[in-house]
Amino acid sequence: MTSSNFQSTSADVPSRLVVSFATDPSASLGASLFNHDRGDQSELYAPSFCSISKLMEGDTIARKNGVQAGDFIIAVNGHEFRRFPSKYEIKYMPDLSVHSNDDDIVSSDQTCSEGKVTVTEYQPGEGYTCTLGKIKQVKSTNDPQNPLILTLERYGWNSRENAWHRFLAARDGDVSLALQMMEENEKWRKSTFPLNLKGEGLQKIFKSRAISEIDLDHGDRPPTVYVDFSKLQDFGRGRILQRCGGCLCSFHGTFTGKVRKSKES
Repeated sequence: MTSSNFQSTSADVPSRLVVSFATDPSASLGASLFNHDRGDQSELYAPSFCSISKLMEGDTIARKNGVQAGDFIIAVNGHEFRRFPSKYEIKYMPDLSVHSNDDDIVSSDQTCSEGKVTVTEYQPGEGYTCTLGKIKQVKSTNDPQNPLILTLERYGWNSRENAWHRFLAARDGDVSLALQMMEENEKWRKSTFPLNLKGEGLQKIFKSRAISEIDLDHGDRPPTVYVDFSKLQDFGRGRILQRCGGCLCSFHGTFTGKVRKSKES
């Protein structure tokens, strides 16, 4: 049965993904990386120094293991490269790892620590360099007994890790104002969602087609949503429009969040 309540599709807890090169120690990941260690304010909530920017074509290690653009590389063979301690416990993170055979199954001491982690302090640029250096060091041995093991984390599209840059841009790079805006948005989401899609106000808006999906063949791409702002204004500035605004913002956030990842991949 389909629920009549609408709530965010952004996961509250990150997922975890372990990628093993045991079956082919000399193989490349098949992905380009994004540097989150440039000293920019936009990196404030990035959990590690690099993430997956783009997947290469072909039957690569990354594609075989379900890696996606936006995944953060957290650890290399048990050595963590976090920018700050994680607030999430590993046991509560959904495990998205793909194991094709027993050689791909790795122990926890090869991935990352279950306990407290001492975060290494790096100068701007050093964390990214050290992450790549560790990857190259492990791969250079080409040792089947000690293959490259990457631990990645995947965060929701509307998590602070992925949403921060939007708030920073909306406040023209002013960190204080961006933090205030983000905190107010989080409070608003908690007080607004879930939305009852069967509510009288929203039903009137949907029936007016002020908000509707355009029927296009996107395959697995995000949908195209049509918004008639003049019709929305006709509903006035009362609670109905405010509730619709909440729904619209969530639709728009889902759409833009997915589009950003689509462009990167």
